[in-house]
Amino acid sequence: MAERVRGGVLVSIKGMSFFCSWSGGKDACLALYYAIREGGKPQALFTTLAEGGNKTRAHGLPLDLLHRQSASLGIPLVTRATSWENYTELFISVIREFR
Repeated sequence: MAERVRGGVLVSIKGMSFFCSWSGGKDACLALYYAIREGGKPQALFTTLAEGGNKTRAHGLPLDLLHRQSASLGIPLVTRATSWENYTELFISVIREFR
């Protein structure tokens, strides 16, 4: 990923802290890889869980698997359980918490 120009401003993640929206799948892993490769500093992996809190909302992966991924990467895992009806509201509130 190269630096990009948005609205006349050069944008780069280099040196910036960020959280990764983490599904536990290959696409999230690739996005994390690119962000780190470009110099970003991951602070957390964020995952939404189904209402029961024991599997991911997106792929139905067991929470234990995500804890193992987090430990392997050395990046803290942050989770929140939600329904599909409240997903967007919850996601926005977590983004505000991470600021």
